[in-house]
Amino acid sequence: MSVAGGARQAKAEAAHISKWYGDLEVLHDVSLEVHQREFLCLLGPSGCGKTTLLRILDGLIRADEGTITLDGEVVTSPPAKAAMVFQQFGLFPWKTVSQNVAFPMTLARVARASIEEKVRWAVDLVGLKGFEDAFPANLSGGMRQRVGIARALALGPDLLLMDEPFASVDAYTRELLQGELLSIWERFRQTVVFVTHSIDEAITLADRIVVMKTKPGEVYHTFDVPIERPRTVTTVRQHPEYEPLRETIWDDMLAGSGRKA
Repeated sequence: MSVAGGARQAKAEAAHISKWYGDLEVLHDVSLEVHQREFLCLLGPSGCGKTTLLRILDGLIRADEGTITLDGEVVTSPPAKAAMVFQQFGLFPWKTVSQNVAFPMTLARVARASIEEKVRWAVDLVGLKGFEDAFPANLSGGMRQRVGIARALALGPDLLLMDEPFASVDAYTRELLQGELLSIWERFRQTVVFVTHSIDEAITLADRIVVMKTKPGEVYHTFDVPIERPRTVTTVRQHPEYEPLRETIWDDMLAGSGRKA
């Protein structure tokens, strides 16, 4: 369960993070490092604090105890070098695909010519060329999530934070999006923290998987994924390490939630 490859440079770090909502402790003394250019999955059942931890990493909410650092600097508000992809798409229904992708850059007062170039690049990257003028209501769930991914990638973030981005689409589209994300990550190797409750998804995407336990949310165990890259969804599922790792993580999640098989 230890990290493979010895010491590695930390891109982001959570140190002794605790968070309460009223009398409910959601996170308790959570510490973890996210390595440079690593794809890390936070895995656990609903209610274990995965999304809360991700939002604390992004500076959207404050921890009650502990600190978050990005490239050695303490995070107290959303950093310019990080971008978030949300589960529920987070698109403006009255804006087109291009306008939704451009919106964060418009807020940051990026030059118009640069915005237009980055929007074209990001929309093409996620396979939505030809849909630039479409509105979210005219897109499928998978296409809407591609817009959310394009919006984040257009910012050129050093750290990409993804909160169960494929949970709202059907199983077929989910696997398609996993494959597309694998291809995009292979090209750019950004540091990614990806929240999921799916063991299969975590093994498919991650270099390391952090399993969280509930009541309150804590880091339970960390697993390296010993499956070589580049990957596809099919090659991962056919890999000899896949089933043994899945079974081990499943048992671990059950133990962490206080349940038995």
